[in-house]
Amino acid sequence: AIAGERLAQDGIELLNAGVASHYPGLHLLRTRYLVETVGLRFDRLVVFLDLSDIQDEALCDESVSDGRMSIACVDAKPLRRRLRARIERHAFLLHTFLNCAERLLGFEPQTGLNRERALWTIDQGLFDSYGKKGLSRAIAHMDALAELLRGRGIGLTVAVYPWPDQIARRDSPSRQVLAWRQWAERQKADFIDLFPVFLEPQPPEETIRRYFIQGDVHWNEVGHRLVAERFLEYYAKELKGRLAAAAKR
Repeated sequence: AIAGERLAQDGIELLNAGVASHYPGLHLLRTRYLVETVGLRFDRLVVFLDLSDIQDEALCDESVSDGRMSIACVDAKPLRRRLRARIERHAFLLHTFLNCAERLLGFEPQTGLNRERALWTIDQGLFDSYGKKGLSRAIAHMDALAELLRGRGIGLTVAVYPWPDQIARRDSPSRQVLAWRQWAERQKADFIDLFPVFLEPQPPEETIRRYFIQGDVHWNEVGHRLVAERFLEYYAKELKGRLAAAAKR
């Protein structure tokens, strides 16, 4: 909403097509459906690549049948953790209520740290167990997405950002950044690195407290505003550069 309202002032319409728990494989299928079946026309696609995408790519297979998209995922976590993860991803209010109840009852509160889904950039064992496969599949899906867009003259931007674990461990240069910067260079896509925005000189715990929902890996209102502002700053600079280059032709 923040970015959309600001861009509208410049005559740019922004469609927020973000969906919870999507990853490159689903981005590809959904974008293909929108441009080939729906006939949606747009100038540029911006994909914010989440750290959890890599585990999803390793564990999930997506398909389309009779025009309907389906996904099947393998989940090896214990039942309690699977239920908690599902609640966290799809029922935010219930997840928040459970966290508050646990604190009131004296249980150890949930934190945004030590989330296996994010630790593939830091833990070599996790990178070997699912990160390598997931990253390879994510890159293949993004290659196909880039080709799809290029064939229709649509620009592509990818953005990456840290979770609390990367902030706490000062994960720089992160595997996430290195992999997608290299990919963007190869595909001639725009690349936005939001890691430096969060890896500030101030103590990591202060950064996490300021920008993230307590006990969660998602940004709070201040965090969303920060990311929107940095995104707008990047595009203001890029648009000015392109307009200047066009004027010289």
